[in-house]
Amino acid sequence: VEYAEGNRKPIADIQIDHLYGAAPLQARLSAANSKDFDKDDQLRYQWQIEGKKLEGKEVAYTFTKPGAYN
Repeated sequence: VEYAEGNRKPIADIQIDHLYGAAPLQARLSAANSKDFDKDDQLRYQWQIEGKKLEGKEVAYTFTKPGAYN
């Protein structure tokens, strides 16, 4: 049992449909299973990929250059 007074941290659960492949690789990323246990808090979803900011619970992105991304 863990008790935390005040606001609890949200839990990010990130999924991707393709972990590897040849460029250009179109990938769909999802944070649909992320949650916040504080009922009055609203989650916002912001992704930063290759210097670009995308918003939304689910996004699609095409990686045009070969490489390892994290």
